[in-house]
Amino acid sequence: MSIGPRKETPHVIGRVVSHRLVYRPHVRAPYVYTIERQAAELHLERLVRAGTVTVSAGGTFVQGETLPEPAAP
Repeated sequence: MSIGPRKETPHVIGRVVSHRLVYRPHVRAPYVYTIERQAAELHLERLVRAGTVTVSAGGTFVQGETLPEPAAP
């Protein structure tokens, strides 16, 4: 079994939030989405700064890839 880096499909922020980084899935409260979104945004910002994740112009986060520069108009 390899414990190396995993490559997953690109995700938008909503998909990352749905993974529930802070609260377990059974927790239902009005503040849960806000807390989960803030946690996901902070986590993704750190990963982008570390170069582990890149973000496309459309806001899709991709692990372990370098996105090509957009073509000049």
